[in-house]
Amino acid sequence: MSNELASVKPGLPLYLDAEPMTVRSVGEERVLLRSDTFLTPRSLSLERFNELHAIGRLVIPVERELTAAAERARLITIAFAAYSSRQQSLARKCYEYVRAYDALPSGTRSENAALALALVADRQDDRSPPGERTVRRWHATWMRHGRSLQALVPLVQRRGRREPRLHPVAQSLMMAAIHEHLVDGNAPIAAAYRAVNATIASHNEQFDEQIPEVGEMTVYRACWGLCRYTQVVMEKGRRAARRAFASVTVGKRPTRMNEVWEVDHTLNDLILFDERLSLLLGRPWITVILDSYTRVVVGFYIGFEPPSYLSVMLALRHALSPKDYVRELYPEIRCPYVGGGCCERLRTDRGAEFTGESLLDALRSLFIDHDPCPPDQPWYKGRVERWFGTLRSRFVQTLPGNTVDARERKEDPAQRACIGYRDFVRFFHRWLIDDYHQSLHAGLNMSPAMAWNLALAREGGALPRPAPGSAELKCLTGVAIECTPQRYGIKWKRLIWQTPRFAAIRGALPAGTKIKVKVDPLDLGEVEFFDPLVQAWQPAPSIDPEYTRGLTLYQHRLILELARKTAKDGAAVTMADLLRCRAEMAAEVRMLDAKRIKDAKTALRYCHPAREGMAGLIVDFADKMETLPRWMAQEDGIPEAIKDAGEVDPPPAWKIVSTTVAIDPSRSAS
Repeated sequence: MSNELASVKPGLPLYLDAEPMTVRSVGEERVLLRSDTFLTPRSLSLERFNELHAIGRLVIPVERELTAAAERARLITIAFAAYSSRQQSLARKCYEYVRAYDALPSGTRSENAALALALVADRQDDRSPPGERTVRRWHATWMRHGRSLQALVPLVQRRGRREPRLHPVAQSLMMAAIHEHLVDGNAPIAAAYRAVNATIASHNEQFDEQIPEVGEMTVYRACWGLCRYTQVVMEKGRRAARRAFASVTVGKRPTRMNEVWEVDHTLNDLILFDERLSLLLGRPWITVILDSYTRVVVGFYIGFEPPSYLSVMLALRHALSPKDYVRELYPEIRCPYVGGGCCERLRTDRGAEFTGESLLDALRSLFIDHDPCPPDQPWYKGRVERWFGTLRSRFVQTLPGNTVDARERKEDPAQRACIGYRDFVRFFHRWLIDDYHQSLHAGLNMSPAMAWNLALAREGGALPRPAPGSAELKCLTGVAIECTPQRYGIKWKRLIWQTPRFAAIRGALPAGTKIKVKVDPLDLGEVEFFDPLVQAWQPAPSIDPEYTRGLTLYQHRLILELARKTAKDGAAVTMADLLRCRAEMAAEVRMLDAKRIKDAKTALRYCHPAREGMAGLIVDFADKMETLPRWMAQEDGIPEAIKDAGEVDPPPAWKIVSTTVAIDPSRSAS
């Protein structure tokens, strides 16, 4: 129990929410109270007892106050530097008088005290010097506490009237109404004022003791006297108060490369269009995986589907795959794409895409520990959050069609959209590899690429944990499901996969045994299943390759939804219906209206760019940009981002020329 409540003894009267009660017993952990009205006992923990007393719901009318000597003995243990500057100044002023008085011979202090104190007052320019009796009292206190300077600190907290003027029952009712209507109910202060006076009126009707009503300003002053945390709870709610007063801590810092990867999503402030379909696509999502030690972006995925396991899976595949495709697809990039290998821990937030069984199973298969952030603590993965700010300021806002410039100019950003999806992916590669990875990072005092190369040299030139091969990676990062093999194979979402191994599994294992299956959401033509007899992953092809060849999971969902809508009289969907709807869906995508961004996004997700590639166009938007971004300006084939010189003038007739290239999905997340 706290020092203030140390005087709580059995038999002490008190009020709990205006109900008169008496302390029945005080134990080491709990306090037992007895109601004076209903004679019903109530047990409270010491922590809850102190909390109710602190917020004013529990009122002790007769609390034993500490005497001045006892309070002085308690304050003497506090360090002198902990007092306010005014208290320290007053204590030093008193000390000068006490020291002069103490220097006088004990037999002549009465005769010489006045002259000594006058000299001190002149030296300190004190226009209101203390009297001899006051200094004598200070000297006695100073000597009694071992000549401690803290003994001369004035007890300003004991000045004035200290006992409450409000009736203890009214005080308890007022604090209960404040917490009920303001803290918990988020109501105005006037509601608490009306509630407490209504309760007092009801109390006066039932009991002989009449309690005066509480004034409105008294309720306001009580609210102003609450702690700042409670005030924020009253204004913005408990969630906002917890975030406002939570302490921002620094987690364990990584000590080596690929120890911790941080992953998150962001919606870019840029409107893109599809070159092949000539449709506005809207703002793309980007999923980024950042190495926490070197700040290198080891993997990413750019798409238009909302954050899901698909985007996380593609970003993880890109992070774990070699980056050899960069030199083949983007020959204008001068620097190598550093980053790769496999991490030890993956740090995420608590979104549904990061807590699903598919990602957790993939991480277990890759021997990666999942490190979710605590709730409401985004700074736990602050490096990737800060990187998104760098992406917006140094890349996205330098391109035409960004929504930030459009809002400032009061323009429609869709009218300035002139960058296609494939060109945006190429520009992002160029900025990331030639500018961001090569630029000085304030937190590292070097570039991320240099930090990666130094960390790699400390590991002996080899990655500490090599990544698995592309075939194994494709299997391990698929959507995890569990199915029971049947005579016809395994069935999931109206699709069937069959292999002779299922017959052997059914004959060797008990009936109803489920096996683990991994489905690649970008190719439903074949699934991988874990064979418990040989303890290895085995392929199982689809029995309908004409339909599933090159089919993505998103395409199958759209086709299955269309087939169910067009089925006559609720008839079952057959494979013939799925083939017909797939052909209709492909024709519908080619006939989409260019003004419907929602349909355009659906079309792009249907024609997934990570599988089919994007057709190229020649895009000339030099006239729409006042100056070229720094990361685009080049001179003599050397990226400007890694030069020591300043900005260079952009070429007079700069154009972006795109060539038609089919992107291999096994090597590129774009």
